[in-house]
Amino acid sequence: MMHRKPILGILTLMSLLPLLTPLTIFALLTSWSFRAIAGEQRVLIAQSFQPPDRGAPSNSGGGGTRGNGEISISANNIIPLVPRDQATNVLWGQTLSETPTFFLYVPAQMPSPIKFYLVDDTEGELIYEETVIPPAAGGIMAIDLPRNPGKTLQVEKLYNWYFEIQVNSQPSVTTRNPIVGGFVRRIVASPELSSKLQTASSANDRSQIYADHGIWYDLLATAASLRTTNPGNWELLLNSVGLEALVEAPLITAIDGATNNPVANNSVNR
Repeated sequence: MMHRKPILGILTLMSLLPLLTPLTIFALLTSWSFRAIAGEQRVLIAQSFQPPDRGAPSNSGGGGTRGNGEISISANNIIPLVPRDQATNVLWGQTLSETPTFFLYVPAQMPSPIKFYLVDDTEGELIYEETVIPPAAGGIMAIDLPRNPGKTLQVEKLYNWYFEIQVNSQPSVTTRNPIVGGFVRRIVASPELSSKLQTASSANDRSQIYADHGIWYDLLATAASLRTTNPGNWELLLNSVGLEALVEAPLITAIDGATNNPVANNSVNR
């Protein structure tokens, strides 16, 4: 049922038609139509990502391994699900979690294992590494950072992550493995943000809060967990950061290269 206010607005507009240009009429009708459905589909139409106010990290300095550029081998392109900053051309995002989830698209028939690294960007210290074997079908896999002492993110610290395709078991200067990487920074929630998250009544509400405040990793993990029940959010979110080609890619579970067991992941396995 259409809301009463938009109907009155349209009637008012009709009385003014002789005084308005076609372009103005179209703009007003579009605005009223948007508002009419906003109350019923707020989560669906508002789920685009707003980049954080603070700037992205630069592509120089620091002690971590820099791997912000996508390097492909043949047709075997792997794509991290992270926004690319237009000014610095680096992949990066923020999180509130000490154990965020990292998502990566892998094509079908990936011939090699993939190794994930997390490095303290200031100290150059390796925080975590894990080798995974993607399923032959391909899709979007996720890696959760474990809750082990010394392997969680510290607040207001920048970390460099990257995925390495293990083409060569013993890479050298002349036979380097292809990598793609970027950054994550754990931030502290402001009192206002904390209050909003504590009073959010649903995961949909929390995802909207993450989107509005530029909290990428938490937003993506929440959207992934809701993908089955709210696929429109997933599509709009990926479209908003230039990842529209991955909207239909399935969420998959990789195999731990060390144990041959499925990689546990809260977002994929919900």
